[in-house]
Amino acid sequence: MLTTTARSIAASGAALSMAVTLVACSGSSSDANPDKPVAISITVTHDTDPYSIPWLVGMDQGFFEDGGVKVDKIVPGKGGATTLTNQLNGDLPIADTAFPAVVEASQSGAPLTIIGGAVQALTGTEFYTLAKNTDINKVVDVKKWAYTNEGSVTQALTFMLPKAEGLDPASSERTAAGGLGEGIALMESGDVDAAVLPLSEYLGHKDTYKLVANSSKLIPHFQQTVITTTKEYAAEHPKVLKAITAGYAKAVKYTHEHPDKAAAVYAKYANVDTQIAKEIVKLTVASDYWGVGFNKDAIAGALEGMKFSGKDPSKTNLCDLFDSQYLPKGESKQAADKCK
Repeated sequence: MLTTTARSIAASGAALSMAVTLVACSGSSSDANPDKPVAISITVTHDTDPYSIPWLVGMDQGFFEDGGVKVDKIVPGKGGATTLTNQLNGDLPIADTAFPAVVEASQSGAPLTIIGGAVQALTGTEFYTLAKNTDINKVVDVKKWAYTNEGSVTQALTFMLPKAEGLDPASSERTAAGGLGEGIALMESGDVDAAVLPLSEYLGHKDTYKLVANSSKLIPHFQQTVITTTKEYAAEHPKVLKAITAGYAKAVKYTHEHPDKAAAVYAKYANVDTQIAKEIVKLTVASDYWGVGFNKDAIAGALEGMKFSGKDPSKTNLCDLFDSQYLPKGESKQAADKCK
């Protein structure tokens, strides 16, 4: 039976459309130990997208094992409201999930703690139109946007992108497509002017599509996901959390220093052409896509986006929600100017 908090989270599932979840397996009852690593599995929503690259690299290079945690496999996650519901019921004690979803859940009384940043840029959420559509070339030309679901990052961007170009967001219309593929279908049928495409889709079909709005350049800082846990799990497994954040940081650094090697790991897992994988890694690295530290500018950008999606993040105490004690030395520990 779901708790009252879990039911409230389940009711807001649209806000959780881009979740990445870590699932603790049988070894999770123990804290991390380099001599006898705790075994956990990772489940990643949209696991063939760039969100998964640090986890894949960390597994490949043994970075999590350095701290006493063995991440043995990635299991595609269910995502949505189920992610946080299961986490709070004890099934998924650690999650790298959509930041707006965590804010909403915490406002509903969920005992969540953010222990690390994750995806802090918008690379991969660019809007495109058909290459043959000569009437649509830039943001000012878009009269009707397609986004995935209510409360999603893509919905917020349909307001934020016109604003970033000095336009009135109310001058254009929006429609919830229900998913990325559905948005592409609406664009191809002429029902909308622009939609978000996965990077691999665009890079593999550059003759078919053209870029209309470069989200990561117009809005350079935006916290898409964060690494979270419950307060209870944090108290019982502090070394696991430190091993996870340290391994993630090492994987991000390795990806920046060895992009082709990281691309090879990603291409094999996601069944993506190696050259396309290299282009994806190059783009994500250039935008400073991942970061385990707290990026206050990216956090502020995401909170602004929540307002355009009809949410009110002002009730959330960021200084209580973010806990920096599990971050590696040298990482940013300030979630907002008011947090010390």
